[in-house]
Amino acid sequence: MQRKDLKPPVGTTDVNQPASRSNQARWHLAAAAAGWLVPGLGHWFIGQRQRAVILAVTIGSLWVTGLVIGGLDVCDRQRNSAWFILQSLVAPSLAVDWYQSQLLPIKSDEDWSSTELVRSAMEPSFGHPNEQGILYTALAGLLNLLVILDVIYRDGEPGPTHPVPAGHATD
Repeated sequence: MQRKDLKPPVGTTDVNQPASRSNQARWHLAAAAAGWLVPGLGHWFIGQRQRAVILAVTIGSLWVTGLVIGGLDVCDRQRNSAWFILQSLVAPSLAVDWYQSQLLPIKSDEDWSSTELVRSAMEPSFGHPNEQGILYTALAGLLNLLVILDVIYRDGEPGPTHPVPAGHATD
């Protein structure tokens, strides 16, 4: 038998009461789009500044490290189309792909057989550094996908994640 004068613990809802409008989850699609453009920006928009900075530094440094290891041509939708799908989960990869495609001349197989030396603004990377750079940038894209999904479903109100005892001040 349940007593009617007892209230549910702080931070929980009574299962017998309908959920109020403020307790219902909202989808943050604009914040998710911002998080795709710049990792962590979506969390910044919903008010979770510390989490946003941590995500931006973590994912951004992983992505930049991939570019430093493998060069700009790790984001190449023509040579690495399957990997580029994962890399494009971080929007700056699209800009890098466009930029490096403007720097390198497009050559067919016949063009490579000529003895003419072609100088370009960027030399492509090959071998293990290229593969490692591709992996780093693809992993940054996968992590950003998790961050985007997190910001879509996350409650935007910052606050403690644990119950605060009565009489104690909150942050």
